[in-house]
Amino acid sequence: MTHKPKFSYFLATEKYPIRPAFPEWISALPISRTPPGRKSGRRSLTLGDYFNAVRIFLKRDQYRAVIAALYGIGRGNVDVEQIQAIRVFLVKHGQYYHPARIEIDSGKMISSFVLNVAVSATARKMIRKEAAALDQLCSRFPYSFLPKVYATGEVSIDDRRGFGMLLGQWFDDYHEFHLSRGNGGNQNRILVWDGKVAKCFLSPEQTRAAYDHAALILTAYYNMATFEHISVWHHAAGDFVIKLHRDRLVMKLITVRRYAPLLDNVKPDVHLILEALQFFLLNLSLHMRLDRLDGVGDPVWASDIAVAGSVDGFLKGLMLQVKAGLIPIEIVEGCLKYLGAVSSSEWIDMTVSLVNRYDPDLPELSLIQRNLDQHAICLYKRVKDIDRYTI
Repeated sequence: MTHKPKFSYFLATEKYPIRPAFPEWISALPISRTPPGRKSGRRSLTLGDYFNAVRIFLKRDQYRAVIAALYGIGRGNVDVEQIQAIRVFLVKHGQYYHPARIEIDSGKMISSFVLNVAVSATARKMIRKEAAALDQLCSRFPYSFLPKVYATGEVSIDDRRGFGMLLGQWFDDYHEFHLSRGNGGNQNRILVWDGKVAKCFLSPEQTRAAYDHAALILTAYYNMATFEHISVWHHAAGDFVIKLHRDRLVMKLITVRRYAPLLDNVKPDVHLILEALQFFLLNLSLHMRLDRLDGVGDPVWASDIAVAGSVDGFLKGLMLQVKAGLIPIEIVEGCLKYLGAVSSSEWIDMTVSLVNRYDPDLPELSLIQRNLDQHAICLYKRVKDIDRYTI
């Protein structure tokens, strides 16, 4: 008799099991809604469709994806007979993906993985590109800030509908964080969403460290030769996650939706490399300040501490590239000298020019424009203090 691991399904946690007999099984999977007055002409995808597709993907080819994932975390060549149960937890509904946490129970050990599930045509195309980008970055750069990819694939519902799948590394005890005002407060502070204990606000020192870590990660993956960088990231989407251990803070970036050059069809020279670094820092610092209140509310703007963290993390990311042998120290020395010579009016002009290139439909655009000059001056002052850095 063929061994069949037992599948079970949950909404978020084990407190909320879901099975085909439950009414929720046939409820619609939350995705982009059809505009008012129009009908799609097709049955909506349901939670049951989602869980069935996950099961099909994980069972395919004698559990090939599951075995590859277990091998990827050092479990060796696991046989299907050793897998006793597979538990699927639908974690959240994002703009692009509906991620699940997958628990593989082999009796002696339980291993967790993330399964990003894409539904829309745009998201399914994106998830294929993301798998390639993650593989590329994990092999090119000697860091561990990004999740490893263990398996990818598609599960079709019919000729036009289906699910894109990416099975990857799960970061235990890392949590989403967002700007929040707490109970009746009027100041935006970072709140960490810990599912096991009460949510907690970061201290000012931890807040600065959070922005520092995020900027370090983004800079560490910036390619000087090709101008490629990680783009289309957003705090509101929960792209960065935090792990707190006493006073220590560690961060990961859980998605790379796009890895593309800042500049197209240009040959790098010294001046262009330094100018592009300034552009990269400016763009990074602007986006670092953006979030949505409590992750789902109105767009909000982080305090100046985000700028301080952005500059510190930017320089640490460059030094990490030096230590990894990816760039020479002279690049960092030249960058410090170049940025330190930029005037406040030049920062303002460059900020205006950059923001004018943003998508006019960007929801946060008006918020950026209201704070544009103040941000440029804040960045100028922070960079002006750049001579305090020793390398």
